[in-house]
Amino acid sequence: MTGTWTDHRHNVGVGVLFFLACAFPTIGPLSGSTDVQPWAFLVAIGALLGLGATSVRVPRAFLWFLLVGALCVGTFLLDLATTSFLYEENPLSGARLMFTVISLPLISLAVVKLGYQLDRKVFLVVYGIWMTVGIIQLFVPGFLGFLLPRLSTSAGRGVVSLAPEPDHYGRVVIAFTVLAFFLAIRGRLSRRELIAITGLSAFQIFFLSRALSSALIYVVVAIPLLWHSFTSRAARSIIVFGFLTGVAGVLWIGFLLIPDARVFYLLRMLLEDPSVWTKQGGFIARFFNPFLSIQVGLFETAGRGAGLGRTLVPGMTTELWPFGIEVLLPDRAHGGLVGLIYSAGVIGLLYVVTFYRILLKALRRVAAMSGRKIVAAGLVAMTMVFFFDQSLADPLRAYVFGYLLLLAAEPVEAPVEAIAPQEGTLLQSRPT
Repeated sequence: MTGTWTDHRHNVGVGVLFFLACAFPTIGPLSGSTDVQPWAFLVAIGALLGLGATSVRVPRAFLWFLLVGALCVGTFLLDLATTSFLYEENPLSGARLMFTVISLPLISLAVVKLGYQLDRKVFLVVYGIWMTVGIIQLFVPGFLGFLLPRLSTSAGRGVVSLAPEPDHYGRVVIAFTVLAFFLAIRGRLSRRELIAITGLSAFQIFFLSRALSSALIYVVVAIPLLWHSFTSRAARSIIVFGFLTGVAGVLWIGFLLIPDARVFYLLRMLLEDPSVWTKQGGFIARFFNPFLSIQVGLFETAGRGAGLGRTLVPGMTTELWPFGIEVLLPDRAHGGLVGLIYSAGVIGLLYVVTFYRILLKALRRVAAMSGRKIVAAGLVAMTMVFFFDQSLADPLRAYVFGYLLLLAAEPVEAPVEAIAPQEGTLLQSRPT
């Protein structure tokens, strides 16, 4: 990942517009039935066609990423051209998956080509808007709901902020938290600001979104990010202990004040009656999703995959190895990178492997530049964001991936921006 590094100040306008389109992907004057609107994708295409593009070279591995994405799309087109009594067609589902596999590399590549280093104030304002809207919705349900293509919540579930449903809101908060970590690595957020965002994200997920899967994923993500925000083992231990103590306090308050909120209700049921988890919230389906995707995509279909937007024998069940339980085959996996294995088989697996090769190379380079051992933390965070659940078409996730690649495109010998010691920068200063 090499290329000439500049500040690209002439791209600030396009860069800000692109970030806003990625950060508010469900808002648009022409909102249709789909959750994610096409504005970020269109800005990305414009950037790649020359609108504010820079001379930063495209990583060679990224060309393979685009090629594998094109192969996945090819499987969708092949599905449309063939028919079989074993399958039930769902062209709309297939079209969404086709858009998914292309949007991730194109949007993240556009972030690199623009070369815009996200401004601290822009990030904090956008993050603040999401949180403020969520707080208002606690008292005014449906606030700004007219801006969304749909709004899905109910009693016991949380608010949606500017997402279609509470769990989507929780995943957006997680993506913002990971992006904040990368901003801190670059020196654009101080350690204090990163810790504050981590705490505010916990507040939003547990008390606003109230989504169980988001809460569990967030705890897994936050711990390694906080650990690698400090250099000394003592400081790391203190901050992680403080975070876990804070989570325990949040659970105690939640069980006491809002016991019927979904996240606290399901956690309490885990202790009293674990079978409830199989009946509510879809948590069990999400838990078994990786095993089902790999089993169907690589073995039961001989590596071909179920097909984008197809159901293997409508109503068919299969015994899920190694758990020995019967599960119903859905028209597609629950989502995430692992869902592409279910749909596209070996080609989907190749897509996943290519993604992780690019990710690992970028994390190693950023670690060398910053003097921080962030590879493990980055792998955990990005896996939880991308692999297990939710649509990859969400442009904010692609923006996070692209911003990491942008950091990795900076030459190692480039000087690092100085931050006052009291600000607690995550970077180690280097001679210019």
